[in-house]
Amino acid sequence: MDIDKKSRSLSKLYPGYTVQNEMTASGLRGELGLPSVYFYLSVFDALGDIKCQWTRTKLKVLKLLGENENLTGDEKHYLRFLLKVSNAFAAVLTQEPVKLPKEMQEKQEELSKLVDTGKLHRYLCRQVRKYHVRLHTDKAEGFPFLKRHTATKITGYTWLQRNAANAYLSS
Repeated sequence: MDIDKKSRSLSKLYPGYTVQNEMTASGLRGELGLPSVYFYLSVFDALGDIKCQWTRTKLKVLKLLGENENLTGDEKHYLRFLLKVSNAFAAVLTQEPVKLPKEMQEKQEELSKLVDTGKLHRYLCRQVRKYHVRLHTDKAEGFPFLKRHTATKITGYTWLQRNAANAYLSS
């Protein structure tokens, strides 16, 4: 799965209840025969893991950005702006125009006049492809609540975790 498909789903991660409702409407919980409490815990656990991984990726790229001697101060400032503003970051990764609220859009346009945005967008995409690690969801140990509550239907829980974590990333 390439990074473009993953980053298109970034905006879907923030409204957790929207993802939960979509997963419920799909009929997956009934199909697996899971109690709703485990189903919803699985969805939110998977979303938390995905958000955490994206945060790690951004922090790694931000760290490397500061260490890169080939970038000017203006270029570093522009890239830091993109990393801090999630909508701008997602737009760059999906190769779409950056559309932000008015005040932030003005700031982005002001910064973009000082640098070669095409070069920096490609640099950011390369760094994300290099350092964004795909989550491994094929182990039952990924669900801490399973150990606390029950060990039955582990394959169903594992399947749910894998799908909650990856189904929206591949859409």
